[in-house]
Amino acid sequence: MKDIEFISYLPTPGEQYMIGIATLRIYGKFIIRLKHMHTKDQTSTFFAAPNYAITDGAGKRYLASFELDSKTESQMLNDFIRENVNRVLSQPRANPNTSPSVQPMKQSASIFEEQMPF
Repeated sequence: MKDIEFISYLPTPGEQYMIGIATLRIYGKFIIRLKHMHTKDQTSTFFAAPNYAITDGAGKRYLASFELDSKTESQMLNDFIRENVNRVLSQPRANPNTSPSVQPMKQSASIFEEQMPF
């Protein structure tokens, strides 16, 4: 993958479990949105694709709508998103009582250029 664009971050203060939504464009063609969540113990946060809950003979289970098959690449993507979200949240605001700016921001990154074959 030659580049990933960080498009935007939308804080979700009204949601109980979700902190926000990060929007990315991958390979110049695919738009994905990852939810920004707290860990169960509330000590840190992570980004994850929304899940589908299914119930079958094995019981209830969850399937991610998007995932990478490499933990290293997944961590690299997570770090890339976190860096951009931190940048969005640290931008000065004209009115401190409003949500952070969520104007689309494009930043190319070649974090997977060597690792991923597409």
